[in-house]
Amino acid sequence: MNDVPRRDRLQIAQDILECCLTQSKVTRLLRLANLQYNAFGNHIGPLVREGLLDEIPMERKKDKRTYFEWRTTPDGLEFLRESRIFLRRIS
Repeated sequence: MNDVPRRDRLQIAQDILECCLTQSKVTRLLRLANLQYNAFGNHIGPLVREGLLDEIPMERKKDKRTYFEWRTTPDGLEFLRESRIFLRRIS
């Protein structure tokens, strides 16, 4: 049996925002935030809607297809800072 506790949505949001302090593509984000691709949309969408992440459309030079990269916004930085303070207080 696995004794590693599951992360809650706040911890996952923090991990995503930390990964996106520098502009990130999907692969980097999945790897550094330790997310599975099928859970990706459930977590990234709300962060973009709430203004904590910028979703930046990019165009591949090779075939002109559009893909997205993400970057933490100033509001996202503030959320990250405040949530860290909160978690320290309750720990």
